[in-house]
Amino acid sequence: MQSMTTESLGSALESLCRLRLPEFHGARVLNLAPIATGWECETYSFVLRSGEKSVRLIARTYCGNENIAKHKCETEGRTLRELGKLGYPVPRLYAADPEGEALGVPLVLTQHVEGTWLESAAASAKKPAEFWEFVEAAAELLVKLHSIDPSVGNFGAIPSNAHECLSREIDGMESRLRGLEHVPDFRPAFEWLRERLESLSSGKLSVLHMDYHARNILVTRDRRFFVIDWTSSRVCDPRYDLGWSLIFLDRAEVADGFLRAYERISGKGVTDMDFFEVLACTRRLVSVAISLIHGPETLGMRKGAAASMKGQYGQLERAYRVVTDRTGRNLPEVERFLRSLS
Repeated sequence: MQSMTTESLGSALESLCRLRLPEFHGARVLNLAPIATGWECETYSFVLRSGEKSVRLIARTYCGNENIAKHKCETEGRTLRELGKLGYPVPRLYAADPEGEALGVPLVLTQHVEGTWLESAAASAKKPAEFWEFVEAAAELLVKLHSIDPSVGNFGAIPSNAHECLSREIDGMESRLRGLEHVPDFRPAFEWLRERLESLSSGKLSVLHMDYHARNILVTRDRRFFVIDWTSSRVCDPRYDLGWSLIFLDRAEVADGFLRAYERISGKGVTDMDFFEVLACTRRLVSVAISLIHGPETLGMRKGAAASMKGQYGQLERAYRVVTDRTGRNLPEVERFLRSLS
């Protein structure tokens, strides 16, 4: 992708659109421009025009390890398609190309949502009440997602119960670390998680986002909300999604307000959050450790994501403190690794 010129990228997108979108026969790609570069994807905006018909689209290309990039593309495409059918507020999916036939890398084409990040909208709130309205909206969107029965659509493999998928999450982290040199020792955290899992209250199975935060929610001028970036979506216990979201809320009162709003809207109290916060924070730390020591491409991310990860030292430090405070166990190698980033 890096070697493609804007002209060649536009030509490749035109070929894909003409093949996959028959309603845009003979379409031209106009105003092609990069608009964002995240940890996993490079994102481009363009206008697709055929005669008097035109639409603004987004092309998201997936980077890094070929198999992981393909899996992420398949997951995002499938999840957008199924959620769109159910009326959940996601950008419309136009096409998915997990095999990378058009550009040589996997990509999805979606509706271009004219909006701003929820993070920016909340930061611009003129009154505290307006800020908390955004927090409430974010909680409501997550409750709505978790109310979806995963059996009503194709959301990927459905485990037999929540304990099974949570055990698989721990296994997956251990498996990714196994055989890698120079990575810190996370075994005290894994041991605590396995012990705690045995006494965990049973949970339901829901569709999860697994990267739900205020930069993955877009707000339009007329206050409509769209949830984006579904590469990590899966079926598991919804409390895992909550634990992940709390990592990104650096103010305790906002994290508490978000959790209370979620409970109020869902009509149910949330239990055992110590386990899910430790699980989510451990996952975050494992991912960053592997990426910074062995390269982000190892986990299907952009090479340039490493600099952004190092810039999030404060968040990583908070995640580490959650793990050690909740478990009462020390992870000296993880602590030394984090110190090396400061």
